[in-house]
Amino acid sequence: YHFGVQGSQGDGYRTDLSSAILTNEIATKGSVMVYLSDDNTNWIALPCTLPFSGYSESTNFIYSTNSLAVLIQDSDFYTLQPTMVSYIKVVAITANGRTANPNIDWKNYSEVKRAFDLQD
Repeated sequence: YHFGVQGSQGDGYRTDLSSAILTNEIATKGSVMVYLSDDNTNWIALPCTLPFSGYSESTNFIYSTNSLAVLIQDSDFYTLQPTMVSYIKVVAITANGRTANPNIDWKNYSEVKRAFDLQD
């Protein structure tokens, strides 16, 4: 859904999701990684900012117990409604899981998937 006022700071689009893996323990002591793809094959870690001609588009996320929101905002405050399908992967990591894997490149979904033996 659209939030803010087009042409003003705070303009953007948001998608709210619910997820049982975002427990209170994860939300307060663990970590959450979110990965985005437009082809369900190549994944980019959020938050990310992509440059375009004259502006940039930032995709970010916020989370709490059982919920996650993905937000898209353009730097020129004229965020267009997304028209393509996007795929999202959410990885909830316990505090112990993060500590036990200090050398993981958390921005690399393939490496995270391998380290935690995640199934797609």
